[in-house]
Amino acid sequence: KSGDLSGAQRLRAQMLREAVQPDEITYTSLGDAAARAGDLGALQRIRSELAQANIRPSLMSYNMFIGGAARSADASAELQAHRWLGEMVMQAIQPDSVTFNVLVDACAAVSGDLARAEAWLARMGAASVEPQACTFGSLIHGHAREGRTEEASEWFGRMERSGVKATVIQYNQLLNAFARARPARSVEASAVFKRMISRGISATDVTLATLSRALGNARAAALWTSLGQCHAWAESEQQNKR
Repeated sequence: KSGDLSGAQRLRAQMLREAVQPDEITYTSLGDAAARAGDLGALQRIRSELAQANIRPSLMSYNMFIGGAARSADASAELQAHRWLGEMVMQAIQPDSVTFNVLVDACAAVSGDLARAEAWLARMGAASVEPQACTFGSLIHGHAREGRTEEASEWFGRMERSGVKATVIQYNQLLNAFARARPARSVEASAVFKRMISRGISATDVTLATLSRALGNARAAALWTSLGQCHAWAESEQQNKR
């Protein structure tokens, strides 16, 4: 889990010396280390070794391989992710929400290709796989990062209209869109924060920091405390104002 690929390979070599045959979990662990290291070549070699060992990958393993490829910076990474997805379907293993989530997030967060991320979300629906809050969140965050407030708001709205409840993470992502706009959209940010609190969602330090960027420290602290939120920094700001 630490991404120590060389360490994982040494452990696998020790298993072989001791005549312990690696199983799917062993190869999946190796693949996960390669994925965390961003080493597409190692990931491909591990997939080949899995095939040579006559071990049929499970959905969990395919999700790891697809996610690892999708997040790699290698030029051929996206093509490899597509190939493994096709291979999985040919094996009669249907992609699930994790499969599509890693593809949507990789396009939105890693490559910044929001159009492709939206296309994967559409394919997710076509495959009758229900999107989750984190699925929409990848698109909200992707647009927010570019300061595209209208698009971020639209995806947040689509999420709500689809019946998926936003968590504090998606609210923070939408707040970030308004904070990154130039000039910052303070009115909209205030409205989003009020709506979040009214729905019983607890704010976090990230919420306060993002709200401060959108409104400024003094206004953010005033709004924060006016809605019954407790935070030492906000209380200090209010005292300094007095």
